[in-house]
Amino acid sequence: MIDRKLTNWLHSYMDYTDNSEPPKIFNVWVGLSTIAAALRRKCYLQWEKEIFPNMYVVLTAPSGKCRKGTAMGSAGSLLRDLGIQMSAESITREALIRLMQECTDNTIDPKTQKPMHHSSLTIFSKELTVFIGYDNKQLLSDLTDWFDCDIEWKYVTKNAGKDFIHGVWVNLIGATTPELLQKTLPPEAISGGLTSRIIFVYADKKSKLVPLPQLTIKDRELYTDLLVDLEKISMLTGEFIPTPDFLTRWVEWYTMHEKQNDRGVGLFGDSRFAGYCERRGTHLRKMCMLLSAARDDVLEITADDFDVALDLLLRTEKNMVKAFKGVGRSVVADIASDVVTTIKTRKEIPFSELLMIYQHDLTANTLDREIIDSLCQMYFCERVVTTDGQQKIVYTPEKYKARSGGTT
Repeated sequence: MIDRKLTNWLHSYMDYTDNSEPPKIFNVWVGLSTIAAALRRKCYLQWEKEIFPNMYVVLTAPSGKCRKGTAMGSAGSLLRDLGIQMSAESITREALIRLMQECTDNTIDPKTQKPMHHSSLTIFSKELTVFIGYDNKQLLSDLTDWFDCDIEWKYVTKNAGKDFIHGVWVNLIGATTPELLQKTLPPEAISGGLTSRIIFVYADKKSKLVPLPQLTIKDRELYTDLLVDLEKISMLTGEFIPTPDFLTRWVEWYTMHEKQNDRGVGLFGDSRFAGYCERRGTHLRKMCMLLSAARDDVLEITADDFDVALDLLLRTEKNMVKAFKGVGRSVVADIASDVVTTIKTRKEIPFSELLMIYQHDLTANTLDREIIDSLCQMYFCERVVTTDGQQKIVYTPEKYKARSGGTT
């Protein structure tokens, strides 16, 4: 057993970040990502194949609203002080691949006594758009490949030769805004691509106002304990074992989840999350490993781990769709999203007034025939002709709720 200073690393991390403004859900996901960065590709869960505890977590909020950078700051300090290999904020694909090659390491699996080769890297980016760039399809494709931590990843070099990285393991902690997300991700990245592998953690409010966010002596002592225990977490190696009670909970949830998917219920009734729904189970199992590592070094995942992970994921998913505000194939998708918000807020609005609001963004035909037509077909709203012959757009939440399976 490894003696730790803290009863639960994640709980103590939340205590450490309590006197700060970011939403608590930002802090808990950054905390989980920090544990993942420490574990690297040295621990795994044996399922139909090995599942590793890396995650792609992206904090998403309107610009300047929720202190995304502050939420990442404490974790960044811990990881740097621990010496975890992290990428630069802005880096070329070639330099990133070279960095992955340089951070190759070896350990011994205590169960099989076989060597475990790994190239473990955490991408830590407070401005994810800067890291990815605009329409960088090759890097997006690479990130998609790396999520599954293949034992060997092959790529073509500049001189048209081929090279390999053994034991790929990439963990991502990033932040962005819905507007920048739309500009960064091409349509093909949505649904079945990279976004299905990302947990988008959305918030639009600070947890509280903290005029003087100063560290107390107690906070500094807690930081030291967090760093000491994070180093102990980084020493963990081997296989996580699911307990019988975990397996019981998993079977119950998985059976229900698959039935929902078979009925076409999906998540949020949004086709963009079809690929994500297929990977919810993978995200949950990764989270369970991280929660177990936060607690102790036994490498056991329990029903309690599953329940905590599921509760956090469900709370996160409630707002996840907001991260994709305006993201879609239509060139007017971002404006359409604003139109939806306006109709929902006003409840009913003359078409002429709606057109006045968006006159600099949309033609009358685009607003009427592309956006309002689509919203009416979705039962989100309906056209009503007033006694003076004017057209009015009326929000119809009950019809929309019935049509979309309970989501308004």
